[in-house]
Amino acid sequence: FRVVVPITSGDTLQQVRNVEPEAFRTTVDGQVVVQVGLFREQQRADEVYRSLVAANLPAKILSASAPAVASTPLLPPIPQGAMVVVIDPGHGGRDPGAVGIGGLQEKQINTTISNRVQQQLQAAGITVLMTRSSDVFVDLDARAQYANRAGANLFVSIHANAISMSRPEVNGLETYYFSSGERLARSIHNAVLRNVNMRDRGVRTARFYVLRYTTMPSVLVETGFVTGAEDAARFRDPAAVNRIADGIARGILDYLGR
Repeated sequence: FRVVVPITSGDTLQQVRNVEPEAFRTTVDGQVVVQVGLFREQQRADEVYRSLVAANLPAKILSASAPAVASTPLLPPIPQGAMVVVIDPGHGGRDPGAVGIGGLQEKQINTTISNRVQQQLQAAGITVLMTRSSDVFVDLDARAQYANRAGANLFVSIHANAISMSRPEVNGLETYYFSSGERLARSIHNAVLRNVNMRDRGVRTARFYVLRYTTMPSVLVETGFVTGAEDAARFRDPAAVNRIADGIARGILDYLGR
């Protein structure tokens, strides 16, 4: 089942991404829409549909052949007794995520930061699994179920934020959790701010799909605005991007007492 929202104005995509950050613009049966997710179970599609309608968005549920349009990450062997952290680089493949100043693509930022976080955690002896390790499209449910099947101890989804291109003054770090992830969210958020001189937009609760449908402490980190003058400049500086990633890794290790 495919959940979509027809594009009715210039800010439809951003409105939908406020409900589900993985949403992206695409074409379905010749109509330009925002695709929110692909689901094998109608119950899951219905729940996302209701959250969009509650936000006054004209959502629709369409039939879809999920295996033909999305990758499903495969679980590698996991050492018995290992501490497992799943890192989830947002977007990928035909979904670039947010596109910001100078054509800056969110999916590329997410991949770079996630790979660095993986390296730092592995160096500390943590088993790290990635929902994607290349530029492929993985849907919402597949990301959450991958972490659940792995029996992961933690789930960290990495994104970059966006707002209208006419608002370059909006910049800063946001970290989201749903239920059990508050302490993890605060640990990561504070560690990034210690490592990077950037604006603090706070730790917040959200009902994002990957936070609700993972069974371990889970957070989603918005590492800055690709549409923000300050943040976009930082994203173009490899050393600054590494400092963001190192802060995320440090926050995870602090949470784990490592």
